[in-house]
Amino acid sequence: MYRTRSTLRRLAVAGGATLALLAGAACGDDESTADVAAATTTVAAPATTAVAAPATSAPATTAPATTDPHEGRDEAPATTAAPATTAAPATTAAPEIAEPGALEVTTEEYGFVGLPTTMRAGTYTMTVTNGGAEAHEVVIFRPTTGKTLEELEALGPQGAIQHMELAAFVAPAGPGAVSAPSEVTLTPGEWTAVCFIPAPDGEPHFHHGMVQTITVVG
Repeated sequence: MYRTRSTLRRLAVAGGATLALLAGAACGDDESTADVAAATTTVAAPATTAVAAPATSAPATTAPATTDPHEGRDEAPATTAAPATTAAPATTAAPEIAEPGALEVTTEEYGFVGLPTTMRAGTYTMTVTNGGAEAHEVVIFRPTTGKTLEELEALGPQGAIQHMELAAFVAPAGPGAVSAPSEVTLTPGEWTAVCFIPAPDGEPHFHHGMVQTITVVG
C-alpha cells in the first residue's frame, strides 16, 4: 500500500513537470523554443559553389604611327648643284713650218722620219739615210693627170713621170746607205712623198703606209 502511493506521487510530479514544460512552449517562450530547436536540430549551411570569374580579354591596342615631327612644315628647297664647268677646248698648236735649208730624212719600215708635214715654199738640200732593213726610195711629186698611186706604180718609173710634177727622186739605197745631197724645190700646194719599191710580200711600200702628204705654204 505504501509503495503504491509513492509510485503515484512520482508519476504526479513527473507529469506536472512535463505539463509545465509544454505550457511554457505554448506561451511563446521564444528563447526556450530556440534553445530546444538548437538542441534538437542542427541545420548544415549549404555548401557554397565557387564560381570562376570570367576571363577578361584586354582589347588589343595599336600604337599610333609615329609622325614625322617635320611633317607639315615647309621644307627648305633642295639646293641645285652648280653646273659642271666645261673645260675650254684644247687649242691646237699651229703646225711647225720647216724653212728652206738643209733637210735630213731617214727611211724605215715603213715611213719617213724627219720629213716635215708643213714646209715653206723654197729650195731644200735633202740627204736621205736608209735606217731600215729593206731598200727604200723617196719620191716627192704631185699628180698632174689625177692618176692614183696604184696606177702610177703600174706604169713604172718612166711611165709614171709623164703624169706627175716631180720635185725629188732619191735612187734606191740599201740598209745603212746615205744618199748624196740633192736639191728639192717646192711651190705652194699639196705634195706627196712615197716609196714605190715592193716589200717582201710583193706589195709596194706605200701599201704598208710609206706615204705622206706635205703641205707647202708660201
